[in-house]
Amino acid sequence: MASLAAHVRLIGTWVYFIILEEDRFADSVAAMSEDPIREWILSEGKATQITKISSIGGGCINLASRYDTDAGSFFVKTNRSIGPSMFEGEALGLGAMYETRTIRVPKPFKVGPLPAGGSYIIMEFIEFGAFRGNQSVLGRKLAEMHKAGKSEKGFGFDVDNTIGSTPQINTWTSDWIEFYGEHRLGYQLKLALDQYGDTSIYQKGQRLVKNMAPLFENIVIEPCLLHGDLWSGNISSDKNGEPVILDPACYYGHSEAEFGMSWCAGFGGSFYNAYFEVMPKQLGFEKRRDLYMLYHYLNHYNLFGSGYRSSAMSIIDDYLRLLNVGQIVLWSSSAESTVKERTGPKNMASEAPPVPLPDLILSLEQATLMAKQLPSTTDPTHLLQIYSSLHQAQHNLSSFISQTQSPLFPTPPPQAAAPENSLSLATGAGGAAAEDDRDEPMMQVGDDDYEAVIEDNCKATIDKVEEKMRDCFIKNKRPKRRLSPSLVEEERLVDDGNARLNGFDPHGTRLRALDLIYQFHA
Repeated sequence: MASLAAHVRLIGTWVYFIILEEDRFADSVAAMSEDPIREWILSEGKATQITKISSIGGGCINLASRYDTDAGSFFVKTNRSIGPSMFEGEALGLGAMYETRTIRVPKPFKVGPLPAGGSYIIMEFIEFGAFRGNQSVLGRKLAEMHKAGKSEKGFGFDVDNTIGSTPQINTWTSDWIEFYGEHRLGYQLKLALDQYGDTSIYQKGQRLVKNMAPLFENIVIEPCLLHGDLWSGNISSDKNGEPVILDPACYYGHSEAEFGMSWCAGFGGSFYNAYFEVMPKQLGFEKRRDLYMLYHYLNHYNLFGSGYRSSAMSIIDDYLRLLNVGQIVLWSSSAESTVKERTGPKNMASEAPPVPLPDLILSLEQATLMAKQLPSTTDPTHLLQIYSSLHQAQHNLSSFISQTQSPLFPTPPPQAAAPENSLSLATGAGGAAAEDDRDEPMMQVGDDDYEAVIEDNCKATIDKVEEKMRDCFIKNKRPKRRLSPSLVEEERLVDDGNARLNGFDPHGTRLRALDLIYQFHA
């Protein structure tokens, strides 16, 4: 009997443990079904155990984690508010670049929804090295990817994706100019109109889109696989020093469009030299460079606000002048406003309110302080803040200058001698010029030769200022877009009923403002 009782207890123990293990297995299955990331890693990922999960930060849109397992490590990005479509586009782009076997990218494994909302992507984990890698190797491998990644469908991609968190439309199009005008610039301009009510940048931008074809004359454009968002934060290297690119916004487009983010990518001469050895530079490359930057400046404007607006508007204005595009100027009278059409590299009517002088001085002082930090900083985010401050100072200065070009202002008295090394002395814009101006008759509103008078008084000085500032900039920084006052001499809407502003010296104030910005560039 004792033996039988012992057997019964043993059987009971076995049954207990079997039930316990079944419960644990059920709990494990339930947990896995609630965590699709863990489920995939422990099944299709060939792992039997996840040893560690660690957060490795993320950008302003997604969270990133590293999953260490007995089958290797996986890189996982999650987003709690956006569905799988964003990561599906990224996975297809990574897969397309991976298949070229040219430049290293993380291999994508799985995309799906999260049970509580949002989405995830699982991809290969790449251990980054301490440095960004060799610039010439990066240039060569990027060119090899462009050369290998071709499409017979035209320009676009199989799915729409995102640039940052902005939708990027990739409808297949046979003509590049049409594709870039409608699905890149046109889409961003419409966003700015809808989001900010910015009719000025929308209307000017649309004129550029309709007239930009001459920039592409005498070149053959083939659809190349592009990363699409190639800035310093999306470029790294592995432990062996081989370049790695990640977080793409892929599509098939003109190879030059890849450099649209070069203003914050840090590409040097060795990069471009190596790139052009594989993909020869096309005629007019320099003239199109800013056109491709414009798309990204507009996107930053739509994503991050007005700090990027002046850069986008400056590019648009430059191209409208370069292309000799007809522009509309408004003239006011006491009875009605009339519209005149003109052509040539002249100036748009200013639609923004005048920049107060204290605001102008403050922005110039801030830009000066920020510019002094350029030699000692390498952080991409800090560099973006510095350049944004410089662009804002440029925009304020240009706006202030344009608003002082009014026939309602009194002619300034002769200027006192400028101190040594000042901009006024350097350009020869002193008292003699002002004294000559006193003999000029005041123009009536709407006179046909109003612009000619303004240009006679100002063009020579502005040209010299621009040249000096450009020379200083080139000597002290790597080549970028000019950080100098705009060439635009904007006309403004003039109301016949406005009062004369007594005691205000627009030319003198203008020169003092230019002195400040010249000193900060010098």
